[in-house]
Amino acid sequence: MHPLVVTIANTGEVVAILLREGNAGSNTAEDHRTVLRQAIAQIPARHRKNIIVRVDGAGATKELLTWIGAQAAEHGYDWRYSVGFDVTEPVRAAIVKVPATAWSAALTPEGKIRKGAHVADLTGLLALADGWSRQMKVVARFEPLHPRHRKQASAIEKKRGQRFLAVAHNLPVTTTSATTSSTATTPASNR
Repeated sequence: MHPLVVTIANTGEVVAILLREGNAGSNTAEDHRTVLRQAIAQIPARHRKNIIVRVDGAGATKELLTWIGAQAAEHGYDWRYSVGFDVTEPVRAAIVKVPATAWSAALTPEGKIRKGAHVADLTGLLALADGWSRQMKVVARFEPLHPRHRKQASAIEKKRGQRFLAVAHNLPVTTTSATTSSTATTPASNR
């Protein structure tokens, strides 16, 4: 089985599950749209105006992010997204270009500094392929390279002893210098 599960972050409720075959693709935009339609139908209408859709890397498809924006526009809603983003060679190259002074300490969900983890905005350093929204921002995080990730780490990650991660989002950007690990922003001077 390869199910898709939607939960409401602030209540912990499971609002939709799409059961799929074990060979179902992880980046299947139509399946993501189906389960999100089911989930949103479970949310009372008065609470649908402002939603942040958070998905792991499987949700980082042009089709899904375009659908989220189109649905929000159609209904007059303010929907945002934060999705895991593939750390490809261009993303790694952009991470390496970020000056040391541009990295900010990453925070845990409890607001504490996450030891050895830092975040920075890659948006201005990264040339995205056609089809990605111009409003999309890409934020990178690095953290100490854990032994269990060493085997799949790139040469530059091994050399630096860091694991690279990325998130794409269309959240409003603030000027705080410290950030959360999932919806990171960077100092205004680094944009």
